[in-house]
Amino acid sequence: MKYILSLLSSLLVFICLSQQLNYTHFNSKDMDKTMLKEFNEYRSSLNLDTLAYSDELFTTFSKPNCVEVTKSLSFYHPDIRNTWFNTDLKFRIAKESSVKIGGKIISHSDGTYWMDTYENAFRTTRRFNTYEELAEYAIYSWSISDGHREVQMMSYMTMGLPGMFSCHSELGTNGYVYIYINFVKIHRM
Repeated sequence: MKYILSLLSSLLVFICLSQQLNYTHFNSKDMDKTMLKEFNEYRSSLNLDTLAYSDELFTTFSKPNCVEVTKSLSFYHPDIRNTWFNTDLKFRIAKESSVKIGGKIISHSDGTYWMDTYENAFRTTRRFNTYEELAEYAIYSWSISDGHREVQMMSYMTMGLPGMFSCHSELGTNGYVYIYINFVKIHRM
């Protein structure tokens, strides 16, 4: 009887604390926050390194990529090569990382910082009751796809310091929820 009462109270607490998902008023900020939390919890449960949030990744890749694809009503990875290789983005990420995390970042001979970037994208028309359920389903969906699983399971840690990530979500007029999550492995010495 104690076990049943304990189980019921745990379930009640979980239901009360979960963010209810209202598709009429989809809240991208709540979904993003939940996705990042669930993603780090997933990684932690597998004894993988957790990641630090990056405003630079969000502003430059996660949000614009997700918005672009949502508006297109299609599904693809926008080409980020020009932005990644030909702007000061790596410098801005290095600066953000130095403030939030610390460590000395390795530079190439041309002075650019040594970093690798990855992206996982997801969309679904399946309906969920909470943002947590949707986040868990996205993580599960990536885990059964070889390339996506490799990205979400890889180590982003260097010299004992974490990599960075961000994500953005949108509900499209086509009924799909889109989630774009971006990662940066920052090579340190």
